[in-house]
Amino acid sequence: YSSDGEKFNNTFNIKTGENLDVILGENAELGFLSGNVNSPLLSKYLNNNLNGKINLTSFGKGATLFYTNSNGNAILDEDYTITNGDAESTSVLVANDGSTVEIASGKKLETNTNVGLVAVKGETTGSIPSTAKNNGTLVSNREKGVGIYTSESNVTNSSTGTITMNKKGADGILGEKNSIIINSNKIETVKENTAGIF
Repeated sequence: YSSDGEKFNNTFNIKTGENLDVILGENAELGFLSGNVNSPLLSKYLNNNLNGKINLTSFGKGATLFYTNSNGNAILDEDYTITNGDAESTSVLVANDGSTVEIASGKKLETNTNVGLVAVKGETTGSIPSTAKNNGTLVSNREKGVGIYTSESNVTNSSTGTITMNKKGADGILGEKNSIIINSNKIETVKENTAGIF
């Protein structure tokens, strides 16, 4: 966390050639962003255990990679794969209270977390809707998983976005409480008892 969200990218550095092993405990997040107009380069931290990056060794219940709040922004700017996110209620990017999370065009997120992207309004008085955007490729390998979840907020699967749900009982996009969902491309469900949009 940086008190100035715009400086997050320049505040935290990993020594060149080194890996940082991180265990995400229950309800933990790797990074907390607040009020930043520009997303930090998430690729600076997440690179599937290559040198100079963070190696996420485990996900606890309710853990997420980046949590954005108060009009913050987080954009996944490189391909990323998660295979150890099978604990309950895990996610990759969360937007709360007017924030935005996004998979960039041409980039792929493949995950077995409970949810890929999350956009929620928040519970405090004066909170405003958040936004989750998929401009790239989202692949879920989680039984009963959700590609993008929204509550009282907005989801866009853009004209360059594809969502693939590989396991049974899954939902490509799950919206609650008068959320606005726009799908301009492809949502693929592979197994039985799955829904593109629910």
